[in-house]
Amino acid sequence: MLNQEQQARLAELQAMTKKGGKERAELKALERLLKQSDKAEKPPAQRSVFATQATTKINPLPVRFTQRDRARLTNLANDIKIDNAELVLDELGSEREINDTKLLRAAVLLLSETPHDKIIDAIKRVKKDMLK
Repeated sequence: MLNQEQQARLAELQAMTKKGGKERAELKALERLLKQSDKAEKPPAQRSVFATQATTKINPLPVRFTQRDRARLTNLANDIKIDNAELVLDELGSEREINDTKLLRAAVLLLSETPHDKIIDAIKRVKKDMLK
């Protein structure tokens, strides 16, 4: 918080129509102090609780999808929402929970549980699919 002397000087500088370099610098410094004191007085922002793990520090993985892969992902999401609407609502709470990111994370989980020979076969099929 600015003391009374600083507040008076701030008001005086703000009222001046023609300011020299020294006055402008002093005005900026006092305004900066005022902003800092305002920030210090505000209570800290509430922490977001909608996610359990922050994604800001997670190392992203750039992945390029073919148009066919994007269509498959969209069709899968739509099929799940239509065919299992009650299950989605009971287990996840909303249809919005079925999105590309969560589908890909679920695929990684399922992939880790899949036998290696099936994964190799799927990779072979994907390679062929990309050539088409």
